[in-house]
Amino acid sequence: MTAYSSNDVSLLRWNADRAEVRKWKGLWIRSTAATASFAHTAIRFASSLDESSVATFTDCLFDRTGGDYGLSTQLGSTPLARCSVSGNGGGDGIRAGSKALVDCVAEDNAGIGLQGGILSGCAARRNGKTGISGASAQGCTAENNGEDGIFTSGTLAGCLVTGNDGWGVSASGDVQDTTATLNGNGISGSNVTSCVARQNTGVGIQTGGTAMGCVAENNGGAGITGNSLTDCTLVGNASGLNISGTAQRCTVAQNTGNGISGGTVDSCSIHHNTGTGPSSPESVGNSWVVGNSAIGVLGKSAPPYSSITNCTIRDNKNSGVKNSGTMTSCNIHDNAASPTAPQYDYEERRLSTELAQVDLSGNYWGPVTTPIMNAHPWGTYYNIPRIYDFVDSTNLCEVKYAGHLTSPATASPDNTAPAFLLSVVPDPANAVNVGWTTFTLTFSEAMEPNPLSDAVVSVSFGLSVPYTANVVQPYPGYLPDKKTWQGRFAVGSDTGDGMNTIRVSNAVSADGFLIPDDTAHTFVIDTTGGGAANNGIALAMGTTMKLMWSEGSKPAGALGYNVRRSELGLPGTYQKINASVVTAASYVDVGVQSHTLYFYVVDLVDADFNSMQWTPPFFGRTESITRAERGWMLYE
Repeated sequence: MTAYSSNDVSLLRWNADRAEVRKWKGLWIRSTAATASFAHTAIRFASSLDESSVATFTDCLFDRTGGDYGLSTQLGSTPLARCSVSGNGGGDGIRAGSKALVDCVAEDNAGIGLQGGILSGCAARRNGKTGISGASAQGCTAENNGEDGIFTSGTLAGCLVTGNDGWGVSASGDVQDTTATLNGNGISGSNVTSCVARQNTGVGIQTGGTAMGCVAENNGGAGITGNSLTDCTLVGNASGLNISGTAQRCTVAQNTGNGISGGTVDSCSIHHNTGTGPSSPESVGNSWVVGNSAIGVLGKSAPPYSSITNCTIRDNKNSGVKNSGTMTSCNIHDNAASPTAPQYDYEERRLSTELAQVDLSGNYWGPVTTPIMNAHPWGTYYNIPRIYDFVDSTNLCEVKYAGHLTSPATASPDNTAPAFLLSVVPDPANAVNVGWTTFTLTFSEAMEPNPLSDAVVSVSFGLSVPYTANVVQPYPGYLPDKKTWQGRFAVGSDTGDGMNTIRVSNAVSADGFLIPDDTAHTFVIDTTGGGAANNGIALAMGTTMKLMWSEGSKPAGALGYNVRRSELGLPGTYQKINASVVTAASYVDVGVQSHTLYFYVVDLVDADFNSMQWTPPFFGRTESITRAERGWMLYE
């Protein structure tokens, strides 16, 4: 080993632009040295550097050193600034004890990348173990490390973690303003605020306390687990959230499992989850429970049973509610839409020996059930078709529905529940054929037609992800009630038969809430049936017209089509406009005037060049300006 005093350190001064980097066997610092300031120093292919309390490091490079660490500088208190350590195959990058690390980088080390006290602006990439470890971290980045991205015994804020094999962030203290993507698990902290966890293999966010203003999307485990949540969004996770406290003003949608497990649910939108909406909650209030594939609300299996108030529970594929404690001031109807599910809005399965009676008074049961209840009020033991209880089996608990409402409850749900897309037409019940199709979107509350942000509602559909193959144009857009949006699309024979998924993006409610992208609604296109055969449509594209028609049962051997146009639509006024036989089931007419009504007929051309009328007359009006002048893009 070669010893250097404070006067000798200048021999190692490194200029990245012109200095040749020498190969050193190692460095050590004499105990008699008064100071040892390393600045702009490069150490490559050397043994590890260990130092005494007199050393400081600024703008230093440790590259492919050996031993258990690249740099061990655990004595003293002077922060390390802008130091880099890479390629240490023997172990850790930098061990700094309780010293602060500022803007330091660790890459491709076999062990921990950076270990210190307070870490700020640091980065750790592709280290074999944890990327960054310390008392706290702020503004740090950890990517593709073999264990956790960042581990802190204190707080963490403003960090980005991605691709780490363990937790993206594991903190004993609070975590704020941090994004975790593609990690083994996302973020773990005491209280988690304004954080985002997306596409992590396991849990998105785990908190022992509260989560506020967080987003958990498309994680392989639960979106969020913890005590209490406020203003959080959980979409597309294996399950939504598991809580022991309260979930308030949360959106829980399109999760693969249950939306919410346990806890108290207040003013939430729980919709289109593959499993149950809330499962075994203490209570559910002021909430939307809509379109879940299993039961809407599954009550607790033991006392105290779940209470449900001021909720709208509808369109769930299985029963709306099963085994509640009490339910009042709710709108509950149109559940159990699945042909394989029991057709119940309320399903009671507890034995009378367990619970003699459950009070479901003061609810609105929809336009079908309410007249039956009016004619047969509770007390006559009439069997209400949409309720399963002791009348269906005398061993079961008795349902009391006295004092039911004859119109929807005005108090349900509370307006503070986040907005969401409630329903869409067309839907799977009725197949769409060739021709203009009107799309009607109904939202749960008033929307903002002209948001101040750049977010403008976009409606599209397609057969496969990302469901943007076909764009629906506003026609006219939001209606005066601001809850309803309408658009239209000209479905052709080549649009895509089968189950199409609708994608709604950038929808903003009047109170400024940006609804997460919705892909929960589907519809069927079927252009093969008799109703679709040979229909034609004319789609205006500024001062041109795109014509489409269904092929129906075109005879084998036919050459194609001729297209004829008329400005009057009268027999004898149609003139052929295509120069050669059209072989596709579409044609773009460019020989037209702006803002003019045109009529069209398509003829089938057989193998002998004989023509026969193939479509009924159809028509369209060109626009007064071109699409380019409007700034529109044509999606085909």
